Parts: sequence; structure tokens; C-alpha cells
Amino acid sequence: DEINNNKGGVIANLKSYFGQCFPIGGLGGAPTTGKTGFAAFSHHVPENGNVFILFAPHVAISEDGQVGKILRQGQSHVTTSCGAVCGAYECCRGRQVGQREEFDSSDFQMHWLKQKLGPHVEGIAKSEEPMASLAYQAYEMVKEQINKVVDTNFTKDGKLILFGGIQINMPGGYDDHFLPLMFDIRHKHDISLDCLAKFKETLELQEGDLSINDDPFNMACFDTNFARLEWGPDVDSPCREALRRNFRHAMPGKALCQRVLEFLRNEYDLVSSNTHFATSLCPDEINSRIGGLTELMKDYFGDLFCLGGISGAPFAGKTGFKAYAQHIPDNGNVVLLFGPHVGISSDGKVGSVHRVGQTSHSSACGATIGAYNALCQPCGSEIDMNVRASCHFDPNDFQMDW
Repeated sequence: DEINNNKGGVIANLKSYFGQCFPIGGLGGAPTTGKTGFAAFSHHVPENGNVFILFAPHVAISEDGQVGKILRQGQSHVTTSCGAVCGAYECCRGRQVGQREEFDSSDFQMHWLKQKLGPHVEGIAKSEEPMASLAYQAYEMVKEQINKVVDTNFTKDGKLILFGGIQINMPGGYDDHFLPLMFDIRHKHDISLDCLAKFKETLELQEGDLSINDDPFNMACFDTNFARLEWGPDVDSPCREALRRNFRHAMPGKALCQRVLEFLRNEYDLVSSNTHFATSLCPDEINSRIGGLTELMKDYFGDLFCLGGISGAPFAGKTGFKAYAQHIPDNGNVVLLFGPHVGISSDGKVGSVHRVGQTSHSSACGATIGAYNALCQPCGSEIDMNVRASCHFDPNDFQMDW
């Protein structure tokens, strides 16, 4: 949900500090990129480096104190937050006893939410504040899935930090809040240190010391200029040659963003005040580097709703887009940026990239190339490729199975 990416919020601040982010979450905050998404991400980590994972469902509180409701910018009425979790809850409440949910392959994140929520709906409905209870149950679901997906195999001496809780979207004028419920530091062989109590003690000490004051489309002809601005590779480099050989019309994010925004503004009067921005891109953190196309467009439009999963496919599904559509200003517009990604190394190798902190190259997109390589493996006997691709479905890794 784009409100979780508001400037000044915990996500934006953490990303500003660490410099980049790999979103592994989907509807409800569940790590729907699965084992493959985390494995792909873990291959990007500097050698003996660390990983910090923030995970949480989210819930809103409206100006008049309604839990699960928020008035979004440009709208005249409140909507739900989290829309997908609330929608799954209402759907399960309306289902007859014994009625099975029909699986929709184009909406499996919502299917997962319904499957996980179903057994708890009756208890949630009987609680004093069902929407708050729903948020806590969503947290338990997300935490369970996080523990199934992550591991410490990416490092010998580094650490995996899991910081989990509930993101609380506040009405206009107030900063979003975050309720910490888990703060684990894990080492190799899954040795885990629970730091939540110690963290809360630190918060209590600091709160008393706070001061109130703290606070034409062929881009090759432009390559010389792009190189001079350090937006692109040198014109005589193997990287540039591979770029133009394979992706002749590609341009740097800064150049493309400026052209797209000017076109939308001049031709269709699409500006930040009447338009929302969404993406369906691979969550690889290199796709959200500061100064890149995604970040530049997000800076302009002010928010971002991520529909994509590994490879860039819109795994948030029909429900994800429908939930997002409820956030759009009245009579507003949507700009959706979508696409897979591919790396080009300095020596011109397509599908390869040298990541910060690593001594060797890794693949990009790791998930797509990994799927391709898996399907190219000999079977020992002739078998239909489609059967091979689907015969080992893993509910903890369904994006890779897709």
C-alpha cells in the first residue's frame, strides 16, 4: 500500500539510511516473493554482510478513531487499511460452513490470505475491536511465513535482523506509527538472539531526553552526454556496446523520467496532485536505487504501490490492483510502470551485474535466470516441459513455481 511509503515514515527513513531496499512482501505484508525471492536477495548481500528485514501488516486509524479506516489524499470518503486483509476477512465471514474457496491463479495472494485467516474469523469477530484483532492475527500469519522463507545461508559471519510488528497509518498531519513485536538477530546455524526487551528499555531511556526542537527515440546519439553526466557507461566500453546491441532505445532513468513526466503533464494534465503511481517490477534492490527511474517517479508522484513480485509479474493480482484502485483520488489517474530487468556487466555480459560489496558478479534477474536454468536441466527421460515446471508446487515459493 502506497501509504506505507510516505516520506518521513519508518520505511522511507530506513531506506534512506541503508540506501536501498528489496521488497519481499505482498498483500497483507506476507513475504510472497517466497524462498526464491529471499534467496535472490541474499545473493546481493556484501560478503560477510548483514540483512535487515522489516516486516509488518498495516492498519489505519481515522481522524474520528475508526480502526481500519483512513481518508486518503484526494478522496472524499474513508477506505479500509489494509484493504486486502479486511477484504479477506469479510469474504471469510460471508462464507458458508464447509464452503471451499475456488483457487484463482491470477489472484493467489488473496487466496493465501483467505486460507490463513479462515480459521480465526469467528474469534476476531467476537473481539472488542475486530479490526485491531485482525491486525494482530495478520502479524502472526506474516511472522509464520517469514520464518518459513528466510535463512542465514547467505553469510558466514554476518547477521540476519528481523524487525517485525504492525505499521499504523495515522490521519493527515500525524506521523505513521509502528508497533514493534519482534526484534531478532540471527547468526549462522540459526542461532537467534531476542532483542525486543532490550530495545524497549532503550526506547524508555531515550524518550525522557527528547527535545521538542529535535526534529526521436534512438538514445545512442545521446550516449556521450549520458556518460559525461555519469548517467551511462563510456561510449567505447563493452558495457555500452552490449547495451545498444540488445536494448537500442534504452535510456537512463533520469532522462526517461523527465521525458515521461513532461509528456503526461503537457499532453494529458497528469500531475502529482491527480495521479497515483504504481509499479510491477522485480523487487531486486538495484531496481530502486536512489536516482533511478522508480525513485525519481516516486519522488514526483509522492507515493508508490508495488504490485510486482520476482521477475516483475503483478503477483498482487486482481485483489491487489482492486485494493489499490480504492486509494485513488476521486476522478484521479494511475501511472503503472512495469517490466522485467536484466543486468549488463562492465565487460558487456548480459544478465550479469557486479553488486556493491561483492567480489564476483551475480545474475540479474536472478529469479528469471534461475527459472530458465532449472528448466534447461536434463531430466533423464523425456517429459513435457509444462508438467516439469508444475510438478513440485511449493506453497512457500509459489512465485518461482509460476
